[in-house]
Amino acid sequence: MKYDEFYNVSKKETEAIIQEINFSDKKFVFSLFGSCQRLVKWFLDKEGISKNLIGIYMPYSRKAINDYTQCNSSSYVNLQLTSKVSKNKFDDFSLLNSSNDDLLSIAVSSSLKTKKHKRSDDGSYISTYNGKQSINYHIEFIADEFSRTQQDFIISFSVLKIIQLNNSLNFSSLDLDLDNVSLVSI
Repeated sequence: MKYDEFYNVSKKETEAIIQEINFSDKKFVFSLFGSCQRLVKWFLDKEGISKNLIGIYMPYSRKAINDYTQCNSSSYVNLQLTSKVSKNKFDDFSLLNSSNDDLLSIAVSSSLKTKKHKRSDDGSYISTYNGKQSINYHIEFIADEFSRTQQDFIISFSVLKIIQLNNSLNFSSLDLDLDNVSLVSI
């Protein structure tokens, strides 16, 4: 499907997923590097979401990311970083949560379209950790047809779908059904 159609379909689904999350007992901590501004807005616009949202962390500069992750890297868009951060932040916040069965840590590291020189291709790595299992995903933008805003929307929506999958919240499909975008479990 083309982006405009995808956008219209996923906007409606976004509201339903956020509502499902809000009615659940699930708790979330997000570590977001380079994307998911839309995801943050969707969560913060929902009344009562504070019962589900432990924290959203969005370090942006190289120094802020280094301080937050406790590592120096030549590129922050990689599976090793997201996997490590999702596990570390789960461990940090599991002490605050009475039932760790309901806690999910999600780390997203992305490189979005820009006119500046970049160290990586447009895409994203997403890692989830629930205390028992780490699940990782990669989003690749196959064609250069999406704006930075569109890329952020696609990644943000993908994170919602992954939450739905990981928490069995009326999950239907992980396939985005969007032309020139690949979302795979790795």
